[in-house]
Amino acid sequence: MDFLLLPLFSFLVGIIVGLTGIGGASLITPMLIFIFQVPPAVAISSDVVAATLMKVVGSIKHWQQETLDREVVKWLALGSVPGSLLGVGIS
Repeated sequence: MDFLLLPLFSFLVGIIVGLTGIGGASLITPMLIFIFQVPPAVAISSDVVAATLMKVVGSIKHWQQETLDREVVKWLALGSVPGSLLGVGIS
């Protein structure tokens, strides 16, 4: 893997995500698989870990800026948390 190109490409993907709002996973994962020849399972799990960390930081910022809609969070959590647990339990 070319460790000099990876930060450059990731920076460019970050700019595209910031400008368009497209999820980073739809751009980073294929880049890791096709350009850097990372095995798909490693590329996906790496992207999930990075996304989790970024979402935690984003959540904290929304909490601080008081732009968090707790009612929406409650309804999203009611569906996604049990669904995630069920998915893990099935696999």
